[in-house]
Amino acid sequence: GTTGYNGKIIVTLFLSPSPSSEDTASLAINGNITNEVLEGPLAKKQMSDLISLMNNKSSYVNVHTEQNPLGAIRGQISNGE
Repeated sequence: GTTGYNGKIIVTLFLSPSPSSEDTASLAINGNITNEVLEGPLAKKQMSDLISLMNNKSSYVNVHTEQNPLGAIRGQISNGE
């Protein structure tokens, strides 16, 4: 989705484990996005399709939490230009 508009999920970056009683202030995650994990409108597409969305500012990251299931923070992805 472009700025101000919601889009379909195209990659799930992280699913948290079951909630625990341990509170953490930060979390570091790493991994790779490949053609095989693309979903929704990009299912069975190529990484170049995702990169095009990113370069056109038509993609964003949205962090969902238990307290904010619709999204706690959102950041538009761009190529820096």
